[in-house]
Amino acid sequence: MSDWEQREAYLRKAVELLEDLTTAHPSVPDYRHDLSETYAMPEVPRVVPDAKDPDAQRRWQESLKGTRESLQKALEISESLVAEHPSVPDYATSQVRIRLALAEAFRGLGDPQAAAACERQAGELFSGR
Repeated sequence: MSDWEQREAYLRKAVELLEDLTTAHPSVPDYRHDLSETYAMPEVPRVVPDAKDPDAQRRWQESLKGTRESLQKALEISESLVAEHPSVPDYATSQVRIRLALAEAFRGLGDPQAAAACERQAGELFSGR
């Protein structure tokens, strides 16, 4: 198993444990925050593979899509936390980071409008609007 595969396995296990915790203790917002942060851990692939290698391009696109899906799960949880606890700065700053990472994923997937919307929403949240 490669280092990357091992890391992914650890992340899946962490998500599983945190999902169990949030189900067992839905009134503990920090468990949901930890779950959101864990969903946001996959990094957006930054190096675009050679256009002459279609398999590498396909793997890169799949990786970006998986990262986007994980970030969208993180954002869903984060949005509810910020709505329920607007005075907790860790929840708001986490959502800003998630939105900026999601913008990067959308940009990599060729959706600059969605990327710009994520960046705008991050800025609005950060400025307290």
